[in-house]
Amino acid sequence: MNHIVSYDLPAAGGPAADATLYAFLQGQRGQPVCLCAPPDFRLSSGLLQLLLVAAADWQARGLAFTIEGVSAEQSALLDLTGLTAFLPRQEAAICP
Repeated sequence: MNHIVSYDLPAAGGPAADATLYAFLQGQRGQPVCLCAPPDFRLSSGLLQLLLVAAADWQARGLAFTIEGVSAEQSALLDLTGLTAFLPRQEAAICP
């Protein structure tokens, strides 16, 4: 069984942050991942698109893809996109 690889999301997306996350995801294809959002996390449109594509890819491969630490406000936005399926359903932390 593969161990979960974690990644600390930046507080806000942008070209550099999105490129760094993209590089991380490319390097972790085939591994379960947990993306850890900081308390001041803000979802940009580019980051949202990247998360949607990555979540679908990981799901198609049958691998865990989790986004942790998202505020209630951000969770409501993710709910509109279907990404809340990738939020932890319990209080226990997944990211190390």
